[in-house]
Amino acid sequence: MVKILSLLKQNRVLLLLFIINILFAFNMNLVNPLQSLFIENLGANVLEISLVISLQGLVSTILMIPSGIFMNKIGEKKMLLISSIISMVALIFYTFARGWQELLPWALIYGSIFSTFVVTRMSIIADNSSTENRATTYGLMNMTWSLGSLLGPLIAGLLVDLYGWNPLFYLASFISVLSIIPALFFKGKTRIIKEIEKKEEPDHTFDSKTVRIISLFFLMQFAMCTGMGVINIMMPLYLIKIFSTSATEVGIFLSIGVGLSTLLTQLPSGLVADKFGNKKVLLSCALLTALLYLLAPFMGNYLLLVIVYMLINASWSMTWPSSVAYLVDSVPKPKRSIAISIRQTGIRLGFTIGPLIGGYLWYMFEQGTVPPTFPFYISSLFFALSIPTILCLKNSKSR
Repeated sequence: MVKILSLLKQNRVLLLLFIINILFAFNMNLVNPLQSLFIENLGANVLEISLVISLQGLVSTILMIPSGIFMNKIGEKKMLLISSIISMVALIFYTFARGWQELLPWALIYGSIFSTFVVTRMSIIADNSSTENRATTYGLMNMTWSLGSLLGPLIAGLLVDLYGWNPLFYLASFISVLSIIPALFFKGKTRIIKEIEKKEEPDHTFDSKTVRIISLFFLMQFAMCTGMGVINIMMPLYLIKIFSTSATEVGIFLSIGVGLSTLLTQLPSGLVADKFGNKKVLLSCALLTALLYLLAPFMGNYLLLVIVYMLINASWSMTWPSSVAYLVDSVPKPKRSIAISIRQTGIRLGFTIGPLIGGYLWYMFEQGTVPPTFPFYISSLFFALSIPTILCLKNSKSR
């Protein structure tokens, strides 16, 4: 831990990014976990809810690769500022929506910040870490998402139950404003420096080996995130329908099941990956997550489901630092930005398709066609489908 804190202290870029990432994580986790309930409150049925959330994911997916290219042109600092401003404006307009159709354009704009911010974030971390500590560094930075998901859903649930929806969006918008402050002090690489680096390094083309590696990571992330997306959309609905929970209880469930579990695993997962290898961590966690999803339908009360959901998110989140570190170490340095963008495209595509599947399965449950636990089995299947892609990966080697 001392070594990790020392890394932040010595690297001003990572320290500023850590602060910015905490603010973005808190912002997103105030809004996204309960968003399906908000859309339902605007009069949408489950299919319309899944449509809005899937279109959000689609916009983020489409913008993922262009965001990487655009970042290389304008620089990381400007990209961070753009992300903050987009978030601030979109969330203010959330408060004016009186129906889900009015919310849709602002939901799509808000969804775009995932691509603009995350691609920039990944690139900054890759440029400020070494092969020896890259998974650990990603694990450290991923703790910011965990901190956001620990506090965000709980505060969101309390605000909604006590004051309604608008104060939630005002708070999230204010946090977007706060994220502008550290971004103004950010001094990442400029375009000129990047161009000099390109001249100093040999120009690698996308050879068959690089294409194969990127394709495998795309497919792996797509399968895993489709599995997660199936459950993410229906979990708040499941808790309210099966256990008659309030918005606050839903927030507590997600804070513990997502926030606490991922907070406890991020740093250890990076250290374990650096010690034992990224492939072993990816394979073990994919298999464990698939098995846990099979176990979840048998949890007959709120507390037991919280425990299993914690284990599911802990296991899945342990793949985060391993996956990106493995990819970055396996492709030529000049191709890292585009490789990261394609990986993120797989993630966002999964979180686009997953909610459509989850929403349709919940609609089938409402029609009496399938049991409410059926989506858990589908999520398990998608994680099982990710295992062959991991087995096809070779041990990474920095190029």
